[in-house]
Formats: sequence, C-alpha cells, structure tokens
Amino acid sequence: MDLRNYKLLITDIDGTALDSRHELQPETIKAFQALREFGVLTTIATGKIYPSVDYLIEPLCDGMTFMLGHGAIVQNRDGKVLQQRGLSPEALRVISKVSEKHSCDFGAYLPNGILAREFNRNMQYLTEYWEPKAEEVAGWPDLGDRLKDVVKVLFVNCDSDLVLERVADELNQKLGGLAVVQFSIPHVVEVTNIKATKENGLRFLSEYLGIAPEEMIAVGDGPNDVGMLNFAGHGVAMGNAKPELKAVADEVVGTNDENGLASAIYQWIDDSK
Repeated sequence: MDLRNYKLLITDIDGTALDSRHELQPETIKAFQALREFGVLTTIATGKIYPSVDYLIEPLCDGMTFMLGHGAIVQNRDGKVLQQRGLSPEALRVISKVSEKHSCDFGAYLPNGILAREFNRNMQYLTEYWEPKAEEVAGWPDLGDRLKDVVKVLFVNCDSDLVLERVADELNQKLGGLAVVQFSIPHVVEVTNIKATKENGLRFLSEYLGIAPEEMIAVGDGPNDVGMLNFAGHGVAMGNAKPELKAVADEVVGTNDENGLASAIYQWIDDSK
C-alpha cells in the first residue's frame, strides 16, 4: 500500500491498538509516531468514554480530534465536544423496562462517567477494560436530568451470555429504529443511538477535517467496525478480528498480541519510500 495516497489512519482500541491485556505496547507508540512523521495523521475510534482513554490521546492522537462511544461523541483534545448523539428519552424508557424485567446490571454512560445500580462484580468487570468505576444510583428514576446526557447503556452479565442474548433480542424488537444493539466485548450488550456509529462518526470527521473517505485508513477487529472499514479508502482487519470484519477488509494484518498494527505500519512505510 502506498501511504502517499492517504492522510489519516483511524483505529479501534480494544483488540486492535491494545493487546489482549488491554495494554498499549511501546512498538505501537513508535509506529504511530513514524506514521505521523511520514505525513499521515492518526486518531482513535472507540466505544469507550474519555476517562477510559485519556492516557491514549497523546501517543495515538497527538492533538487530533477523536471518536468516543462508538461514534456517539466526536471530541477535541481540549475537551470540546463537536458532536454528541445520545439515547432518546423514548429509547431509555424501553431500556429501563427491559433491565427491570431481566434483573440485569446496567451501566449508563455519560461523556465523563458511568452510572449503575451498584458497583458489583459485573461493574468491576468493566474496569478490566480501563473503564472508570461506576457511580451507584438506586435506579433509572434517580438519574434525573442526567438522562439527557446518556450516550450509551451497557448490559453486563458475566455469568450468562444466554440472558444477554434474550435481552438483546427483546431490545431489538422493542427499540426498532431508535437504537443499535450490539455485542462488542464478552459478556456485554451495548445500546447506542441509531445514528451513533463509527461510520457516521468517521463521516463527520471527513467533513470536519476536509479529508476524503478514500484518503483514510480504518483499522478494527469487531463487527461494530464493519461500517468504518467500508467507509474508509483502505479497511484493515486485525488477525484476531471477527470473520465478518475480515470479509469486508482490504487487508488482514497480524493479531493484536503480535504487534500486528505496528508491523503493518512499518511495512506500509517501507513500501511507500
């Protein structure tokens, strides 16, 4: 691949830029720096919120605008939110009823924190992905004015994926065109605004930065990255990616535990000299 045809690389975080221990390796940091020195900007697209990724902004974004909450939030390094697509009151009412019916633990994500009924084992599980510790609330009615700032909701059950599948099926039936329901990491179902996708976030970035889709490289590992890879001029799937992502990718590189992305970047640079 000739990097001289591209101006921006945007990458997913978990399973892509981070290894399976959710750590950013020095090789990846150096590769991103080398890519920027070559003239290609770098940034991230993640389902996480800012407190979970603040330590990644400097090495991976270097001042660039970045995407959070699966595209629900597009934000500058200085904290300015350029676009925010939260869940509608109608969608939240459905989500609340489903959570009560199935007695599921939920995490309601705000731009800068998480709210939950209690900080139990399921909420502790999210901290393994560097998510902030959830603030405890008695239930949905207690969210009050903060409901308008909910950008996504996670249902977590570390004991039964079958329960989560039932939750996902019911949410899909009742939410209709109000929200997207997806599995992103093990034991978790995520619900976001129907327009809060990585593809739509990348479309916003394309217009905001004045960079055409064909001048972008998108990298990911999960089904929620399909739209982003399809939108970009060059779509890259990690070796550990799901089959449905590999099927739409222009290129498949090594796994996240093999420094697959860093190795690919160095190869692209060598091929472009």
